[in-house]
Amino acid sequence: MEFDSEEEQIEAIKNWVKKNGVPVLLGIVVVLAATFGWRAWKGHQLKIDAQASAVYQQMMAGLQQSMGDATDVNAMKVAQDAADTLIKSWPNSAYADYAHLALAKQAVGRAAYDQAIDQLSQVVAKPANKALGYTASLRLARVYLQTGKLDEAKKIVTGFFPQAWQGEVLELKGDVLAKQKDIKGAQDAYGAAASAYGDNAAAARLQMKLNQLQASS
Repeated sequence: MEFDSEEEQIEAIKNWVKKNGVPVLLGIVVVLAATFGWRAWKGHQLKIDAQASAVYQQMMAGLQQSMGDATDVNAMKVAQDAADTLIKSWPNSAYADYAHLALAKQAVGRAAYDQAIDQLSQVVAKPANKALGYTASLRLARVYLQTGKLDEAKKIVTGFFPQAWQGEVLELKGDVLAKQKDIKGAQDAYGAAASAYGDNAAAARLQMKLNQLQASS
């Protein structure tokens, strides 16, 4: 569009602002609000993550100290309190799942298997991510195996696990079947586990288990 004079150009600009100014300004306000809102939310999340991380480090320090000295009651309490805080303050997070796993490990160390099963079952029911769910499932299966709940353990190890987990799953399946006196099934599971692992250390361990099966059959 061409204008005959500068006055016409100024008048056209005024008319455009009157017509479009409010929507444009509102758009700018919305964009700015979204930008600053996102930054504020992101800053808030970083603060929360930092707080959870600090509590997690307290839990791990307490666990490591108690592992070095099983009689260190204070270290065990530090770990327990930190784990409880993670679960209560950051539920449904990976930090809460790690706390459940830690408490389950402590419970197994005290032979408090029902408590371990409860902690692990909470992660299995609603894991923060799939990897934590698979980890909790395998640990739960081991507790079931250790306590003679073989059907429960078998149900877990015959379920779905990704390829990366197959070596561990199949070995545990062999352990369960061996306890159930299913020698052929245990042998097949150990053989499949050796192929899935694909390393010499695992092959040697599995061969020992196969030898024990043959000796007991």
